[in-house]
Amino acid sequence: MSRFPVTTCYWLATLLFLCGWWIWAQIAPGLDGSLSILPSILGALILLIPAAVVYWLIPRLSSHRITLSGIVLAALAVRVLLLSVDPFLSDDLWRYLWDGEVQRSGIDPYLAAPADAVLDPVAMDPHWNEVRSRVNHPAIRTIYPPMSQLWFRFVALGETGWRIFTVLLDLAVGAVLAVALRRRGRDPREAVLWWWHPLPILECAVGAHVEVLALLMTVVAFFWLDGQKGTRALVMLGAAIATKFLPLGWIPLFLNKIGYRRGWLLLVAGILSGLPYLDSHFSQVTEGLREFSTGWYSGDILFRPVGFLIGIDPENRHDSASQYLRLVFLATWLAACWYCRKMEPWRGFLLVSLAFVLLTPTLHPWYLLWLLAPAVMERSGGSILLCATILLQYRVLDGWWAQQSWEMPDGTRWLVISAPLLWFIVSECRRRFSSGSVLESR
Repeated sequence: MSRFPVTTCYWLATLLFLCGWWIWAQIAPGLDGSLSILPSILGALILLIPAAVVYWLIPRLSSHRITLSGIVLAALAVRVLLLSVDPFLSDDLWRYLWDGEVQRSGIDPYLAAPADAVLDPVAMDPHWNEVRSRVNHPAIRTIYPPMSQLWFRFVALGETGWRIFTVLLDLAVGAVLAVALRRRGRDPREAVLWWWHPLPILECAVGAHVEVLALLMTVVAFFWLDGQKGTRALVMLGAAIATKFLPLGWIPLFLNKIGYRRGWLLLVAGILSGLPYLDSHFSQVTEGLREFSTGWYSGDILFRPVGFLIGIDPENRHDSASQYLRLVFLATWLAACWYCRKMEPWRGFLLVSLAFVLLTPTLHPWYLLWLLAPAVMERSGGSILLCATILLQYRVLDGWWAQQSWEMPDGTRWLVISAPLLWFIVSECRRRFSSGSVLESR
C-alpha cells in the first residue's frame, strides 16, 4: 500500500470517527427514557471500527506528530460534543454533586444518608433539591472513600463542571499510556485504543464516573513503578486506594517490586485525605460500602451461573450460602492478586483487573475502564473487545425505564462475553503454539 492511500485511509477513519459520534449524539436517549437505548449501544460498538482501522494503519503511517495530534484532537472534539448529551447511562453523577454540596454546607457526608431530615437545609435551594431527588438509593450513606469526597467538595460544583473534569482525566489516562508506550519502544499512537474506544468516551463524557480519577492515579503509579520510582509509585497507589478500593489488589505486586519495608508509604494519602472526616465513626464511613458489597448484584459474568450450578440463589442477599459464595469469590480474587505479584507491572495490572471483572458479583460497564488501560499496554485484543461488548449490559435500562424492572434481557451475558472469549482462546492457543515452536527450534 503506497503512502498516499494509507494517509487517506487514516483521515477517512478520523472523519468517520467524528461524524459517527456526531450522529450518535443526535440519537442518544434523554433522561426521560422515552427512546430505546439499544440503537445507541449498537452505534457505539460500531464506532470502535475507526480506532481499529487507525491502530492497524499505525506501522504504515509517517508524519508521527501530525497523526498523533489528529488522534488526540479528534478524541477531544468527540468528548466536548458529548457534554451536550444528558447523563442517561448512570445516576452516580447526582451522588457526587450531592456529597460535594453537603460538605460545602459544613456537614460530613458520612454522617447521614441523602434522605435523612438532617440534610433538609442543604436542599432548600431548588437546584440542590432536584439533585437530591435524583440520587440513587437515598437511604444509604455514601460509599465513596475520603479522597473521592475531597474531589467532590472542591470540583463537583455542577453537572457540566464535573463532566469536563472527568473528560480531562480521561484524556490524561491516554496521555500517560502514550508516554508509557514510547518508553517501551512502541508507537505512542497505539493509545488510540484508549482515546477512541467507546467505553471511556461514554463513561467519562456522559457517565462522568469518579472511577477515572482513581484509574489515572493507578496508571501513573504503574508508570512510576515501571520506571523504578518506587516511593512515588507507592504514594500514588495509596492515593488511588483512598479514591476507590479496587487498587488494593495491586499492593502485593508493588510491595514485591519495591520492598515491604516501604509499605507504610501506602498510608500517607489515606491518612491525609481522612483527616476532614474524623467526626464520623468507622461504622458510618463503611455503612454504604458494606451494603454494596453484601447485597448489590448486577451484570456479573460468573457469580450467578456458578451459584445456580451449585444449587443456590446467588441474588438472595439473605441466604447465607449466597454470602459464603461472595466470600469465596473475594478470596479467589485475592489469591489472583497474590499470584500476580511477581509479574511484570503492566501484565499484573491486566490480570488482576481481568480477575476482578470475571469474579465480581456487581459488574457495571465503567468497571472495565480498569481493564482497558492495561489491555492497551499489553495488546490484549480480547480484553479490548470485552471493554466494548460490556456496553450491551446497558440494555437493562430499557426495562428499567419501561417497567422499573432491573433485569438483563435474556442472552445478554453471552452477547457480552462470547466474542471476547473466543479471542482469548485463539490468542492463548497462538501463544502456546509460538512457545512450542521456539522450544523445538532450540
